[in-house]
Amino acid sequence: MAFENILVTIDGAIGLIQLNRPKVLNALNDALTTELADALEELDHNDAVRCIVH
Repeated sequence: MAFENILVTIDGAIGLIQLNRPKVLNALNDALTTELADALEELDHNDAVRCIVH
């Protein structure tokens, strides 16, 4: 899934979620929190991911 406000990568068994709104100092908004929830759900259902770092 493509995200606009976060970067999601998987390195081995580690899922990494990075905030990506530098112009507003990564301030939270509805779109970002929705993307975070979606990314967490996606990583949670990935059997290869054993750890999620946010």
